Amino acid sequence: MREHVIDRFAIPGSDVQGPVLGGMEFRSFMRERVLRRLTNLSKSAAVPSDPAAWLEAFDQLTSDYDRAGGRLLHMDLRAENVCVADGKIVAVLDVTNAMVGDPRCEVGRLEAYGSASDDFLGGYGVSPEEIHRDPVVALYAVDTTAMLALLARDELDDDDMQRAMVRRTAELLRLVLARH
Repeated sequence: MREHVIDRFAIPGSDVQGPVLGGMEFRSFMRERVLRRLTNLSKSAAVPSDPAAWLEAFDQLTSDYDRAGGRLLHMDLRAENVCVADGKIVAVLDVTNAMVGDPRCEVGRLEAYGSASDDFLGGYGVSPEEIHRDPVVALYAVDTTAMLALLARDELDDDDMQRAMVRRTAELLRLVLARH
């Protein structure tokens, strides 16, 4: 998978390289957040809920992150947040969710939202088939589908959306656990 253009993030005036999320390194942040979301979701939905197996899969599948380093992630890429003029991106809006981390996380989020178009994926040098088979992208997509299931349950009162996101979360978890 081709990496983002920004090679490495550095905080000016410091020796910190890579992501800092509330004082946490990206992998630790994502590991904790996804585990929290899955634990919360498993209280009301049938999702595979073996935390030890999931944590082992997460650690194993993301072990190459330190070598790859962090990239700037937008984490809310969608048409409404991208300004295009003459066929070129001229601005990206709404950076409130931005972080530095694994570019596969951004792709996983887009895949979970159904926004990973062939053109977008082509920019990463991958095909849709490769993305759908990539267990690391699936692992990061779990973060988004679990979040959407919780949002549907707790804030939107949308049973159809909740069922769909619980089903997709369970599918992704099975893929992740089977491939690690």
